[in-house]
Amino acid sequence: MTLTPFLRSLVFISLLGLCLPATARPDSGLPSIADVQQSIESLADRKLPETEQKNMLIVLTSTLQNLEDIDQTQKEMAELEQRLKTAPEVIKQSKAELIKLDGQPESPDLKQYANSSLEQLQQQLAERNEQLSKSQKILTQANSIVINAQSRPERAQSDVNQMLERSQQINTALSSGKINGKPLSKEARVQLLSERELISLQTDLLKEQMASNDILLDLGTSLRDLEILRSKRL
Repeated sequence: MTLTPFLRSLVFISLLGLCLPATARPDSGLPSIADVQQSIESLADRKLPETEQKNMLIVLTSTLQNLEDIDQTQKEMAELEQRLKTAPEVIKQSKAELIKLDGQPESPDLKQYANSSLEQLQQQLAERNEQLSKSQKILTQANSIVINAQSRPERAQSDVNQMLERSQQINTALSSGKINGKPLSKEARVQLLSERELISLQTDLLKEQMASNDILLDLGTSLRDLEILRSKRL
C-alpha cells in the first residue's frame, strides 16, 4: 500500500511524539525570557575567558530564541483553536453570502447616484475604498490559509524528519550528559531542554494542523471566493 503525503506525515508525526517526553508540560521547569535576558546582560560580570564567554553567549542567545519561539508557538496554537472553533459558522455564512452576491448585477445601477451631491459621492467613494481595503486584507489571509493547507502535507514530511532527527540528538545528549564529547554545562542543558520543549509544542501544533487541514482548506477557499466576488461588486 502506497501512503499519500498526508498519511506519511501523520505517521512521521506519531513517531516524533514517541521521541518526546510525555511530561514536558505543563511545568517544563524552564527559565523565563526575562531570566535569560538578565543572564545575557550580566554575562560580562562573570569574568569568563574570552572564548568561554563567547560560547556561553551563543548558548544563552539560543535559549532565549527557543523561549520566544515557544511563546509564539503557543499563540499560534491558541489562534488555530479559535479559528477551528468558528470555522463551521464562517464557512456557512461565507457560502450563503457568495450565493447572494452571485445573484446580484455585476455592475451597480449608476442612476442611484444621479441626485447625489459631490460631497455625498466623495463620502461613498471613501466608504468603497475602505471596504475594498478590508476585502483585500481578508483575501490575503484567505490565500495564505489555502496555500498553507495545500502545501502542508508535503512540507510536514520534511519538517518532521528534521524534528525527529534533532529530538534524537537532544535526547542522546541529555541522557549521556555530554555533547560533542564534552560535559554539558548547566546553561547548555537548559538550552537543550528549551529546544526539546519547542519541538514538542511544534509537533502538537503540526499534528492539530494536519488533523484539521481539510476544514482549513474549506475555510480559506470559502473566504477567498467570497472576497474575490465582493471586490468585483464594489
